[in-house]
Amino acid sequence: MRPAHYKGVHASSVGTGIANAIFAVGTDPNSPESWVRFCVRAAEEAYEAVIENPPIYVSDRMPGPGESMLERWQRDNDGPAPLLTGKPLLAAAHAAAAVAFMCCMPKVTGRRQTKAYIACIAVGVQRQYIAGKDAKPLLYTAQLALQAHPERTKTPRQSRRNAGFIQ
Repeated sequence: MRPAHYKGVHASSVGTGIANAIFAVGTDPNSPESWVRFCVRAAEEAYEAVIENPPIYVSDRMPGPGESMLERWQRDNDGPAPLLTGKPLLAAAHAAAAVAFMCCMPKVTGRRQTKAYIACIAVGVQRQYIAGKDAKPLLYTAQLALQAHPERTKTPRQSRRNAGFIQ
C-alpha cells in the first residue's frame, strides 16, 4: 500500500528524509553549519525517496474517510494506478524536499539557535526550498527572537583593589 499524499507532498518521503538526516547528523547539531547540513540532508533524502518511490497521480476528487488515494483509485478504476512521471514527479519531489527542510529547521529558543535558523533560511532560499516571499516573515521572526534574547556581555571581574578590600 502506498503512503498518504497531501497537496502533492509525499508524506512518507518527508519522514524518511528527516529520519535519515537524524541518523546521519544527530538530533541536536551544535553550530549553524551543522544545522544547515542537517536540513539539507533531510531535503535531499526526501527528494530521493520520492524519486525512488513515485506517488500515484492525485485527482481532484478526494478519498472518503479512512480511505487512501490508492484505495480510491482502485475502487473507481480498473488496472494499476498511474504513477507520477516527468515534471509532476520532480515537482512532488521538490515539494517533499522543501517540507523536510522546513521541518528540520531549529527552533528560535536562544541566540545560537536563532543564528542557525537564519543560516538555514539563507540556504533554503538559495536552494529554492523556501520561496523569497516566504523568507521575509521568517527573517522578521528571527529578528524579533534576537531582540528577545540579548547578547550576553562580559563584565570585567572586580579585582580586590577595586572592590575596596585593599587600600
